[in-house]
Amino acid sequence: MKLSEYTDSQAVTDELRAKRKQSMRTRFKHATGQLQNPMELRALRKDIARLATRASQLRQTEGAK
Repeated sequence: MKLSEYTDSQAVTDELRAKRKQSMRTRFKHATGQLQNPMELRALRKDIARLATRASQLRQTEGAK
């Protein structure tokens, strides 16, 4: 996932929402012992943080215009 490819704030918001839903499902799987690779949780948290940062950057640039 390249964050520089996201130039539309709506696309970033949609992707962020999807990652958060995926994170919730993954946490439930982890809690019930059905998760095969627990490193998925870490990767999802990092992806969410990256997307949130990109969304913030886009809001700042849109606000400056």
